[in-house]
Amino acid sequence: MADVLAAAAALVERGWVRGAWLRVGTGEDARTVSSGSLTVVTDDDVTGACLVGAVVHGAGLSRVSSQLTGRSLDVVWQSVSGVPVRPGRACAPEVHRARVRDLTRWNDAGSRRRDEVVGALRTAEGHVRGALPA
Repeated sequence: MADVLAAAAALVERGWVRGAWLRVGTGEDARTVSSGSLTVVTDDDVTGACLVGAVVHGAGLSRVSSQLTGRSLDVVWQSVSGVPVRPGRACAPEVHRARVRDLTRWNDAGSRRRDEVVGALRTAEGHVRGALPA
């Protein structure tokens, strides 16, 4: 999970997106992609992401519904909400969907800045690395 979150933070540092999960391409060829269109994107095409999209990309776009992706998003939700979760412990699907919606709204807030999104991802990464045995 820590590597997923580190990759997500690095992606957002390169390009942050609001209102969609991912940005593919550059310049005039750039377009945004929502969660429903991930099957048309390859990992190499991605040039930017929102908070959730970056985590999904970090875990691998083909693993959007994997436990790794879900648990990584849960830890990010903790860093944004301040409500503790246990890294690696699964939550109910409806709770997970609500957390993804929370993270999406948080990312897309008008006052949000890229450095806050990167900070949330780095905080989540720190939570996971601190939870790992030495």
